[in-house]
Amino acid sequence: MDSAGLHVNLWALGFLCLLFVLFGIGQRFTKPYSQAKYFLSQKGKFLSLNSWRTRFSTSPFYLLIASLFLFSLAFLDPYWSFPLDPQTKEPKEQQEGTETEELPVPTEGIAIYMVLDQSGSMGTPVEYIGSDGKTIRLSRLQVMKEISRLFVEGEKDLGWSGRVNDMIGLVSFARTAQIHSPLTLDHKTLIEQLNKIEVVRRQGDDGTAIGYAIYKTVNLIQASRYFAEELLAPGEAPYTIESSVIILVTDGIQSPNPLDQNHPYRNMGLIEASNYAKEQGVRVYLINIDPAVAAPQYRSLYNELEKTAESTGGRFYVADQSTSLSEIYENIDTLEKSRLPGNRLVELPVAENTELDRSLFEEKHFFQIFLLLGTALFFLSLLTESTVFRRVP
Repeated sequence: MDSAGLHVNLWALGFLCLLFVLFGIGQRFTKPYSQAKYFLSQKGKFLSLNSWRTRFSTSPFYLLIASLFLFSLAFLDPYWSFPLDPQTKEPKEQQEGTETEELPVPTEGIAIYMVLDQSGSMGTPVEYIGSDGKTIRLSRLQVMKEISRLFVEGEKDLGWSGRVNDMIGLVSFARTAQIHSPLTLDHKTLIEQLNKIEVVRRQGDDGTAIGYAIYKTVNLIQASRYFAEELLAPGEAPYTIESSVIILVTDGIQSPNPLDQNHPYRNMGLIEASNYAKEQGVRVYLINIDPAVAAPQYRSLYNELEKTAESTGGRFYVADQSTSLSEIYENIDTLEKSRLPGNRLVELPVAENTELDRSLFEEKHFFQIFLLLGTALFFLSLLTESTVFRRVP
């Protein structure tokens, strides 16, 4: 559901239209409902053709038609959706005692690129504890997308105020790095793009080219800095990037696709990429969500990932049973704080994500009403047909 208003089940609507067409065709080959010529009174006598029973003799038929119409409406499952306040979970128009504060458009903040792994292994299912405390099974990619969304929008229960005054961009990577959103203050559109990221399916598209993803993202940040002044609209205040950060989340190690072993950029190593990021003043936070990377047999790879992040001024994290992905994001959220003019932090209410079957809209369904009315008219039709309007052929 994307908007407030009245909605119906479109599949059911199409099915009903087909039934009505078939009914219309069938009517051409059947006799119309005929009005009864005679009715029996309670004493067994025939009634006059001018009696009220004769005049209303077709009532059972029309009651039946009305009941079928109401059943059709119930089948369409009509419902009214209206937006909820993401923090109170109450209809916005019903809230009392709330104040709306108009905040200035941010003119300074941190440039953050979220660089997310979409390689095939990110489809591995894991257990995730939601904000309601319930444990559900999601893919690694789904968990990463959910935590990333909360990092951007804010989560009251986690103490995250959101990144409302920061420009955030979105890149995914496997064999290559894909740009889903450049640096933007339009976080709503950013989240829409985040929800569209899927695990790569083709083996030819798979890989974990971390070095190339870092290199390409640093270039995007540099381009944003260079063109910031030229892209301003007349009279628009410039946006000052206080610092630049890359948050890269993966479940693997540097492992480019074998087809790119001779490619000068896609096969770029971690050290080379981190040196380039350091030269451009970009801090890199590396998060590995596979605890196996901390095993002794992978110590050299672990050290390389750690050196890659720390050489840029960032950090390397491993999400395991003792340190969850949300805790890591919380740590980064604390380290990378920015302020609006006036040094006033801006808090953003919690938002729910449809990816986890939650919504910012409440639905009011009406099918029960139509079903009850239709049932009542149906039995009324049968009752009057067999009693008051009982016909004699």
